[in-house]
Formats: sequence, structure tokens, C-alpha cells
Amino acid sequence: MTPALLRNLASGSLIALIALCVAWELWLAPLRPGGSWLVLKVLPLLLPLFGILHGRIYTYRWSTLLIWLYFTEGTVRA
Repeated sequence: MTPALLRNLASGSLIALIALCVAWELWLAPLRPGGSWLVLKVLPLLLPLFGILHGRIYTYRWSTLLIWLYFTEGTVRA
């Protein structure tokens, strides 16, 4: 796989995770009917978005630690 393809895959995955978090808390399985304030949990995912879109290696490193929190929450909710 080429680095450009991997960079695009990482960018698309982060954007998909942001969209899934918003959809999950507003429409798919909100804690309260009509959505909840937990949709704000997507804000920390917006921090690495600029660096990931520009291919900054350091951003890839620290954002993986952040994404584990979302993986853990999804595993607990499942």
C-alpha cells in the first residue's frame, strides 16, 4: 500500500468515526429521545483532524491514544 492511500484511509476513518459518533448520539441510539448532550464527545476528535488531513506523523501518534477511548466506549456499550 502506498503512503498516500494509507493517509487517505486514516483521514476517511477519522471522519467516519466523527460522523458515527454524531449519528449515534442524535439518531441511532441516543440515551434520551431526541438526542443528548453526549454528542459533544465528538469535539476531542476534531482536534487531530487538521493534522491527520495534512499527514503530520506526530498527530497520528497521539491521536491513536485518543481513539482508544472511543473504541473502549463502543465495546462497553455493545
